[in-house]
Amino acid sequence: MATSNSSAGASASTSASAPSSRQTIQLQKNLESLKNNPLPFVRDLELRAGEAGNEMTGTMIGPENTPYAGRDLEFIIKFVPEYPFKQPLVHFLTAISHPNVSKKDGFACHDQMMSQWKPLSFRSIN
Repeated sequence: MATSNSSAGASASTSASAPSSRQTIQLQKNLESLKNNPLPFVRDLELRAGEAGNEMTGTMIGPENTPYAGRDLEFIIKFVPEYPFKQPLVHFLTAISHPNVSKKDGFACHDQMMSQWKPLSFRSIN
């Protein structure tokens, strides 16, 4: 059974069948924090845990004054086993034309994430 909340334009849910790993527990705490203090440009966050690892899916609302204004940009964040000491892999499922996003597979490859990654709290990204 999944739990969800849809307050302030954001929702969050977690799977009750998620494995009990330290990473999963921390990600659930981060998701709960986002549920209680939602980012105005992100909604429909869902954490899925499985044998292949943890994944978070969601929708980012395109920023104003850009070609993506008001568009729903779906994404998936794949958390590697070494997370938070190694960066997660971020992919846009919605086609997006951006110099830091691969046209081939939607992989986001910003230098901050790839070479300068440091473990921080989830809320520190806004």
